[in-house]
Amino acid sequence: MPGFMQFLTGLYLLTGLTWSNVFGKAAPLYMAALRSQLTACGWFAMSYRRYIDSSAQPDGSMAIAFLFLSILEVDVFRRAGTTP
Repeated sequence: MPGFMQFLTGLYLLTGLTWSNVFGKAAPLYMAALRSQLTACGWFAMSYRRYIDSSAQPDGSMAIAFLFLSILEVDVFRRAGTTP
């Protein structure tokens, strides 16, 4: 359920930012939407691995990708002058 709710949040933010321009043009909101979508994909990947009875341990490559995403997120929020 956490992955699905993050997917819905990211979809809501991305739709509001790109199609209807409800939230304005804000880089931190784009980053939050991207982070939400990618975290949801991670949840889906981990749950699928559990579903097919594969290893329950998280992937090391997924952890490295999320590390780089977190560094990018901190940089975007720092340049915008806000906190995540």
